[in-house]
Amino acid sequence: MKGELQVLLPGKVLFREGDNTNGLYFVKDGKISIFREREGTEIELTTLGPGDVLGTVTIISKEPRSASARALTQASVLFVSAESLDASLKTIPVWTLALLKDCTVRLRETDSRLCEAIMNEKKMRSKVGSGMHHGAQMAAFLSALTRVGTIEEDEIKLFPLNGFIPRAEAVLLQRAEYLQSILDGLVKGGLVKRVEDRKYGTSLSDPKAAVIEDFAVFCRAVAKTGTTQFAPLKFLPIMGAFPRLKKKFPDKEFWNRTELGNALDKDLGRTDGASIVRNLQDIRVIRLKPGSEDDYTFDASQIHRRVVFESACREIAAIKEDTQSS
Repeated sequence: MKGELQVLLPGKVLFREGDNTNGLYFVKDGKISIFREREGTEIELTTLGPGDVLGTVTIISKEPRSASARALTQASVLFVSAESLDASLKTIPVWTLALLKDCTVRLRETDSRLCEAIMNEKKMRSKVGSGMHHGAQMAAFLSALTRVGTIEEDEIKLFPLNGFIPRAEAVLLQRAEYLQSILDGLVKGGLVKRVEDRKYGTSLSDPKAAVIEDFAVFCRAVAKTGTTQFAPLKFLPIMGAFPRLKKKFPDKEFWNRTELGNALDKDLGRTDGASIVRNLQDIRVIRLKPGSEDDYTFDASQIHRRVVFESACREIAAIKEDTQSS
């Protein structure tokens, strides 16, 4: 029984729920997420690693895939086609095959009940709002106040934070401690910069109301879709190099694979620029020039915004629920 070794980059979808079952995947290394999508929400059923097998639920029943699979890390899997397995399955005693089919049916039912329970919990939480919803509300409120409350003196723009949290508490109906944690997350994520001013005390330096408002919209979208499309954390420092490259080469619009890899190596002090370029294309940080297979382009300002928005969302998501209002 021969197999085909496949190497998967992070984020690569191996198969989707509803696809025809064409064989089994034996995980050699890395991590694979098994998930379903319901009402725009991805529900993770389990995470598989070395030694685990994907596709066992449907390989016996010959039904379509009951869930989707995506690489969480770089992974390698050995694919064995259904045709190659048929001969082996025919050697299994009838009673054993019947037992296996019964087990797969029960497993499918268990997965369905798990999805149903998670969706019910989501609907219950939506009645009171999630942390990401609250982050969006906080950002929208902050954007509105910075538009009218930012002070400019000696070409320095400041938004004094004195009294801001009590006002937010009264409007958003959340505990002050919780709202302070969200504001701290916006600072840590880089959306706003907090400074100490001799005259106005703790303030935000040159807050961009339009950007904060855009983040509120982004945060609402994340509340619906989750963070599965975020760039892996390890790529954030690499993405930070693109604004520097744009500043150094302001008129350069297209980069071939080699020169972009070399530029990233030089900026970041690395030696794996070529592989980084491929990974950045996979997570949609850079894109190929139309009609080209080797020339790339990128929007440095959008990359910077993505880093900031995703970082701020991660900070909000990390806030412990016990700081929220009951």
